[in-house]
Amino acid sequence: QDALDAALESIGGDDAMPQAQFSNSNDADYEEIIYGDKTSFYDRLKEQMDMMSLNGEQHEVMEYLIGSLDDDGLLRKDLDTISDELAIYHNIDVSAIEIGDILKMLQSMDPAGIGARSLQECLLLQVQRMREDDRESANIRLLDAMETLFNNYFEEFTKKHWDKIQMQMMLNDTQIDT
Repeated sequence: QDALDAALESIGGDDAMPQAQFSNSNDADYEEIIYGDKTSFYDRLKEQMDMMSLNGEQHEVMEYLIGSLDDDGLLRKDLDTISDELAIYHNIDVSAIEIGDILKMLQSMDPAGIGARSLQECLLLQVQRMREDDRESANIRLLDAMETLFNNYFEEFTKKHWDKIQMQMMLNDTQIDT
């Protein structure tokens, strides 16, 4: 009976919240306990969306686009399919061109590359954001090279054919290592 009582008292002891240890010492180091961010990726995008000037229809389309993103933040559906789905399931008649305009607004959100329809587009959107954020930097040549690489040599890039990229872009060893 005593062993059972002792076992029952100790159950849940490991699950208890850590107790703070207080000291009167002024130079004591205190640890801050962080329990994690409870805001989801979807919620962060919706917060950014709510700060934009969108009419009712644009808001609904943007929300649908956000809900259509995959776990990587990519939009894998084509815009015509999204147009059809919005018409059928939400009674919203919007063209693929209008959806494309709203998608550009989504792609202006953080993180850079959100809403891209492929890895290539995602990387190009990130380079574009870096260019916008760093307009007066000496990195312009690097950003130009990255944009050329992703636009013209993406297949070689994905296959890690560095020698082909180096030869075609006329880069030296230091540049290709960068």
